[in-house]
Amino acid sequence: MALNNMEVRKRLLLLEENGMVLENNDEKALWRKLFLAGIFHVNVLQPQYWVIDALDECDKFQSFLPIIANVQSNTQPRIFITSRKLPEIERRFVQLGRKIMPLEVLKSDTVKDIQLFIAAKIDDLPVGSGEDRTKLTDRILTKSEGSFLWVRLVMQELQHAWSEEGLEDILNEIPADMNMLYARIQASMSKVSRVAKLAKAILVWTACSSRPLTLDEMECALKIDIQDTVHSLDRSIAAVCGQLVFVDHRSRIQMVHQTAKDFLFQEGLESEFAIRKSEGHNRLAVKCLPLQNLATPVIKARHKAFAS
Repeated sequence: MALNNMEVRKRLLLLEENGMVLENNDEKALWRKLFLAGIFHVNVLQPQYWVIDALDECDKFQSFLPIIANVQSNTQPRIFITSRKLPEIERRFVQLGRKIMPLEVLKSDTVKDIQLFIAAKIDDLPVGSGEDRTKLTDRILTKSEGSFLWVRLVMQELQHAWSEEGLEDILNEIPADMNMLYARIQASMSKVSRVAKLAKAILVWTACSSRPLTLDEMECALKIDIQDTVHSLDRSIAAVCGQLVFVDHRSRIQMVHQTAKDFLFQEGLESEFAIRKSEGHNRLAVKCLPLQNLATPVIKARHKAFAS
């Protein structure tokens, strides 16, 4: 909003000049300071549309939903929320009554989008034209059961095939269930034992950090954690972490999806890459706390992302 509206920008700058501090504030304090005391006092003429993606990945959606459901301001935003269909979230939506208009995206709703995605990637695969491409597309669509994520991961794996027979083998081996697919990816990662320590460290820091780390921050984390100096980390991540982790366009390291993080955290997972959530956070804390005593401000600032 501040990028598109000068008055909103001026209001936020004024709050900063008046000594507003946001660090270490919880979500209610941030809402009160930024929106109730700031943005909502500005007359915004153009319609405002807010997109809140993956509400199910929000740790405190129970308190977040009532806040946005009771927005009363000059901006009158229209809010679009996406989420996996979880019972607790559904119950919260029901409690909000007419303030929420639910719409379920069915498997059939994603077919055309998935077809377009496959069509954009199929030139990279060793498949003929015409009928062969149609058969391959139909087979992927059928097995995907409407999961865009499944198709994305499978298309990446199919790019490693060099023949039509190779494509056939991969499609026969790849499970339709996401957890089984994640298990298959981990089994593939385990075959390269010499980089297992690096892969596990990257997974732990990515899954347990409070926010996505940049490539530079991850390099520092790996140095203090496993004493590895990794150059060209973006290529290393692609090589050792299968398809579970990726680097986005802002050089931030992300899990491919919340379901991948849930898979790593699940109790009873028999894998060298399984992460016990409490142990993962303890590992980060043990490595980061000594950095608080570093005398050099530059070093402290560089490590702030995961030292907090």
